[in-house]
Amino acid sequence: MTGATDPTFAASVEGSPTSVREILLVGNQIYIAGQFFYVKVNGTNYWVWNAARLNALTGGIDGSWVPQFSGGLWDLTIDPSRGRVHAVGFFTSVNGQPGTARMATVTEATGASVPGLTPFENNTTGQRDTVAIAYANDRIYVGGAQHILQVLDASTNERIGFSTTGIGCNTFNFDACGTFMAGGDFQVLEVSAGGKIIGGCHCFRSTEGGWNDPSWLGQTHYNSFTGQRTDNRVAIAYNTSDSEPSSTFVPGLKANYYGTWAIHVDANGCYYVGGYYTRTEAGAWLGGFGRFCKAVADPANVAVVAANAGASVSWTAPTSQLPIAYYKVYRNGTFAGDTTSTSYGFSNIATGATTFTVRTVDVTGRMSTGVTVNATVPGADTQAPGIPPSLASSINAPAVTLNWGASSDDQAVKEYIVHRDGVYLGATAANARTFTDPTPSSGNRSYQVRARDFAGNLSDPATLVVTVPGPADTTGPQTPSGSGSVSGSTVTLNWGAVTDLPNPGGSGLSGYLIHRDYQFIKFVPGGTLTTTDVGVANGTHRYEIRAVDLNNNYSAPSAPVLLTVGAADTTGPQTPSATGSVSGSTVTLGWGAVTDLPNPGGSGLSGYLIHRDWVFVKFVPAGTLTWDDLGVSSGQHRYEVRGVDLANNYSSPSTPVIVTVP
Repeated sequence: MTGATDPTFAASVEGSPTSVREILLVGNQIYIAGQFFYVKVNGTNYWVWNAARLNALTGGIDGSWVPQFSGGLWDLTIDPSRGRVHAVGFFTSVNGQPGTARMATVTEATGASVPGLTPFENNTTGQRDTVAIAYANDRIYVGGAQHILQVLDASTNERIGFSTTGIGCNTFNFDACGTFMAGGDFQVLEVSAGGKIIGGCHCFRSTEGGWNDPSWLGQTHYNSFTGQRTDNRVAIAYNTSDSEPSSTFVPGLKANYYGTWAIHVDANGCYYVGGYYTRTEAGAWLGGFGRFCKAVADPANVAVVAANAGASVSWTAPTSQLPIAYYKVYRNGTFAGDTTSTSYGFSNIATGATTFTVRTVDVTGRMSTGVTVNATVPGADTQAPGIPPSLASSINAPAVTLNWGASSDDQAVKEYIVHRDGVYLGATAANARTFTDPTPSSGNRSYQVRARDFAGNLSDPATLVVTVPGPADTTGPQTPSGSGSVSGSTVTLNWGAVTDLPNPGGSGLSGYLIHRDYQFIKFVPGGTLTTTDVGVANGTHRYEIRAVDLNNNYSAPSAPVLLTVGAADTTGPQTPSATGSVSGSTVTLGWGAVTDLPNPGGSGLSGYLIHRDWVFVKFVPAGTLTWDDLGVSSGQHRYEVRGVDLANNYSSPSTPVIVTVP
């Protein structure tokens, strides 16, 4: 950013005379208004009537918006909700329409006149220059050389109220009144971010600018919405909600004949005023431009604690339009020091009644009036505070929060000191009485809280033992190793004891889960390492043992324990019969259910083994009679299906199923 002309912006204006009095940025478009006949873009002249709309990035002219103002413009404003552009100036008409002199409304789309609106009416037949306009909250504000700010309904342009400055009567039309007590023309209107209309005007005291009528002091401004006269001058703020004056603030400017021509309110609420001013009312040089902010606010919540021949003064930062630079602190009216902190300490000072004052200083050097607090400063403190009462804790794993009551002291407690297991953790202010230990290790932790006064005397500790839980247990126990034996139709299982993991830190062992032939049959509590399975059917059976902890995390299953009840099963199941079909690269196999042999007496069907091209590809559990083989390569393939029982005996393969994948 250098301020150099941007060569990529191609627009300029021409005419005789030539002036641009308003530049209004709306999104990616710029409205320009003033007194000019041509807009030149890249060497080409475009005829316009004192207003145009340009591309904000390139300067290209928008040929769709061509209002025809017969005469110059001073100002524009946009009503986005209605798609209208309102203009003021010294034009005699727009688009040749009657009743459109000095203030007119056109469409935002093309610049065509909006029909049916109430014609603008000046409040005098004398000076009728109309130079300022603004839109806010469904109202149009129009000001000019008539000592008046008119407020119009944005739907109809009908006048709904007004404010005057420097006029001795409270009527809209002052020709019959003829009484002036000061200047009053409105020359600029701006909408602030705080929902205010700010009017800059040639309006001053009745004893300034060549006027000398002290009888009108404090009442040169009249507002029809309140029906009251006030001392608003120079830069007047109005509520956009009701058009009433919103503040009694008056920038302290030394009056000059022409008054305010430019005004801005920043995000902090400070006024920037420009115009024909040379000095403030206090005599400071302005050179036509000045910034006015609210008086510096005093510090908030100023408090003092006096103890041990000293004192500690504390406060909170006030809300300030300009940044706060520092604070000035005084004792008994004598300057003590500056600080950027929000507290200030005194030591070894005289005892007895004492005053302490704190003043805010902003970045411009302005100071607040100050806040004074009183205290009686005692002598040296040799007595320790009492033990902090009611020490308690709460846990939001893994953090531990301590709370306690206020300790007693003959003068004042300064702070509380917190230890865990004898290790210093930190201190809290006397009025806090809470402390959070964010990451203590799990287990039993001993916390101690001591009170300390301003002399450094420490109380005996309040002690509390807190059991801190470890992190959540998401790990299963160790995997059991099992064995078994058979007696008749009873199976006895045994296994070795396991430990929950992590160790230490696990939630603890709950017990063991017993499965027979993949089906859960029993839970055995932890500490028991054997169980019996009674009335087991003849055949070979597969047992597994899993450990489970108190957080329901499971171990991996033990190695299978295969036990045979009755005669051993050495015969495979019946041979399945299979069919197949092809859809794209998916082969779907189906087969009929088979029975384990011998029947009765077999160990029971376990499932089916699928082979493709003599290679095993899938085990399908018993009860399921179909399977999809996905993503099979193109060509001819050979599938076989075998049954397998719980004793791992296999049937003969099914008749081969031959399929061709495209």
